[in-house]
Amino acid sequence: LGHSEDRAHIARLACLPILKSFPIRCRKQQLSSLRLLLRAGFLHCDRRQLLELIAIRVDQPNMNVAQRVHWLAAGLLAAPAIYLERLESFLAENERRVGDLADLLLGRHGGLGIPIDSTNVALLFNLVRHFAAFRAPYPGASNSRVGEAITQVLYDLVEALSSLPTREASDALDSLVSDERLRSWRPRLVDAAHHQHSARREAMFRHSNWQRISHVLSNSRPVNAADLSAVLIEKLAVLARNIRDGNTSDWRQYWNVDAHNRPKDPKPEDAGRDALLSDLKHLLEPIGVDAQAEGRYADDKRADIRVSYGGFNVPVEIKKSCHPDLWSAITTQLIRKYTQDPGCGGYGVYLVFWYGNADRFRPTPNAEGVPRTVADLEERLRGMLSAEERIQVFVCVVDVSQRNIT
Repeated sequence: LGHSEDRAHIARLACLPILKSFPIRCRKQQLSSLRLLLRAGFLHCDRRQLLELIAIRVDQPNMNVAQRVHWLAAGLLAAPAIYLERLESFLAENERRVGDLADLLLGRHGGLGIPIDSTNVALLFNLVRHFAAFRAPYPGASNSRVGEAITQVLYDLVEALSSLPTREASDALDSLVSDERLRSWRPRLVDAAHHQHSARREAMFRHSNWQRISHVLSNSRPVNAADLSAVLIEKLAVLARNIRDGNTSDWRQYWNVDAHNRPKDPKPEDAGRDALLSDLKHLLEPIGVDAQAEGRYADDKRADIRVSYGGFNVPVEIKKSCHPDLWSAITTQLIRKYTQDPGCGGYGVYLVFWYGNADRFRPTPNAEGVPRTVADLEERLRGMLSAEERIQVFVCVVDVSQRNIT
């Protein structure tokens, strides 16, 4: 019933009734029959009815520990969102139970033979986090069959995570790398994260057709999010130079002034954004690129500026050098809320208005003291990004500090 398609019609009739009557306290030899019946149920029976049966069985009192692992594992494979937390609670820190689960997931030693959902990042992440606390990352590191099973299933789970070219998988692997409880697994996790990041960049790359390439060569029009990001960075660099060194004192646009037109304190971020956006539009409009304030992204979140062209876009998050979220917004706002938009391809710009007074800075996230120059601030903000993030997320610090006034 668990292997032959020729018996599928029998399995549909027989498996669920037999599973319903399976003894609560069974002998060890009967567990192999339970595994075969569960496998047949997954292959041939109505999934809703199977889930209803699993829910009933896992609530049965006085069940053998080994059998309960079987039913909870079946629940995990059928409905991970429902059974993951319950299974983890049951496994607790019991290595034997964890090893039994590993055997069931591997399909070795008479396992369930039911594939785990290798696209479910949350499931893979939580299983890795739970299993890795028990084993060193080397086959043969434990003399027990239980240890071998746990180690092997961990390799399979980490490999599944590293094969998913998504931002969610990147975040999951980065989180696992930084988890101190998984220190012995760190080299393996770092390697997996590196391969995943490379696969993700490759998956996100889109070749351009000859017409679009012609546009790039003739009038600098972007052909994808990466190209749009490069164009935007170039234009922002032009603006930054004009604000810093231009003979029209554009830096004054970013300050409130007194009755004698003398700068007294920085303008609000929205006012600074509007001043920058007005000048940016003049540079982007000749090549057909649009720039708008408060571009809308997922969950109704809004970036300060949304630069768009040809169906793709790049968000710009703006902060003043005296903003309390200066050191965190590049991650909590730009990366997590905006660059994951499908049209961004992971690209974004973090722009900071530098007002030049070191006393205005909020406490830095380390003991290095406050930055003293534009270059120092740019370097520190870039240093907060991972190697992959630095390829797609750009930091631009615009010097709007007061000049000597004569």
